[in-house]
Amino acid sequence: GWARQSSEPVRFTQLVSRLSALDMNVVLIDYDKRFGWGKKQSIDIWWRGGGHNGNLALSLAKFITLSEDWANAKIRLLIVNSNNDLSSSIYEDAKQVIDNLRISADVMIINNEIEQRSFYEIIQVESVNTDLTFLGFPPIVKGEEENFVEQTNKLCHNIGTVAIIQASSEFKKLSLGEIQTTKLEEGKFSETLEE
Repeated sequence: GWARQSSEPVRFTQLVSRLSALDMNVVLIDYDKRFGWGKKQSIDIWWRGGGHNGNLALSLAKFITLSEDWANAKIRLLIVNSNNDLSSSIYEDAKQVIDNLRISADVMIINNEIEQRSFYEIIQVESVNTDLTFLGFPPIVKGEEENFVEQTNKLCHNIGTVAIIQASSEFKKLSLGEIQTTKLEEGKFSETLEE
């Protein structure tokens, strides 16, 4: 479980860092006690378009929808794009990835070149009514552990049940070609899945 309002954020983030250094898959659930799993009808996967986390999240979503309770859930693969000209090629690459993995999912490209909203804001708006949201672990900056836990608590509180993941290198690295994203704000969930 995600240590919401953890009394020891430094120790908690050190544990997560150790698990990651051991090349283990890390999946932390922030279960929303107000809404639980919702209607079990929607799963959002936030992905930057590269790395191992996208493969892990897509695989987990696929297995979840094989259960009777989640059988009718719609999966959305959401990608924030900071170069609107690349939108169609990113969409085609993403469709190919989900087709190759034999997953039924909608791909949603959110063009952000003009508005340049933070990922944090975009995630809150797009996933506010989603039953389960997958996010990747951003890098945790030493000395910023408390801020990281606080920002993550705030985001998770606003969007319901969240699975925060860090994939091991055993998961195949996936890539969407020349995708361009906004610079990562270190240690905050202003970023999506991966690196």
